[in-house]
Amino acid sequence: TLMTIYRGYSWLDLASGKTTVRIVTTHLESIWDHDVIPNSVLQARQLVEDLKATTMPLIVMGDFNADYRDPRGANESNPGEQPVVGKACPTASARDCNAYWTMIDGGFISASPDVKDPKNFTWGAGALLDGPDANRVKSAETFGNSFGFTDRLDYIFTKNVLGVRSTEIFGNTWPTGESIWKCGNKDCFASDHAGVAATILLDDKEVAINQSLPTHSRFPIGPWQAIGAALLIFLMWRIVKRK
Repeated sequence: TLMTIYRGYSWLDLASGKTTVRIVTTHLESIWDHDVIPNSVLQARQLVEDLKATTMPLIVMGDFNADYRDPRGANESNPGEQPVVGKACPTASARDCNAYWTMIDGGFISASPDVKDPKNFTWGAGALLDGPDANRVKSAETFGNSFGFTDRLDYIFTKNVLGVRSTEIFGNTWPTGESIWKCGNKDCFASDHAGVAATILLDDKEVAINQSLPTHSRFPIGPWQAIGAALLIFLMWRIVKRK
């Protein structure tokens, strides 16, 4: 990968009645390389590690950039260009090479509609947010989704809660009607993903507040900053040399 995009997570402790729930939101990396474990998996492993000692009610949500079928087999339909099998992940749908299964195997419960039902897929809109991706519509129909969604990437996970009352995928159907797309610009929608909602049951009693989640340092300068700095130094050198 030419560029590594560092991903993190945000969290807060929210008082609800007598109890307090820890809520975490994240967006794992979509960029992946052949023959190595996807970045999203490594990030999910870190997330599971950071949260393993949490005993208070816990809700984790976000775009995990992992469909339950990843990594895809060499002959499998993969219109969304999700990770495929390789040297580090030679088996299709391997749980240890998939961020969704990393969360499940880490003890989290999925609080969202059946991930294997094509009607619950959440990714398939065009990059211009003006409708379904035309290149994926036929594949979506083959999978069983009539609105162009080809992959399930978005989830809500829970731990230490009483249960889940209801779950819902929303924004996964396109509006119809005359002039529906005449919104003044191409950005008719807020996201190219559908949304996931859940009603989660909490025990209304006081709980011990866990310690703050850890912070993680990274290399202070990324590849693009390094290239920019090198170019700046080169230009300054040229200017000085000409003088």
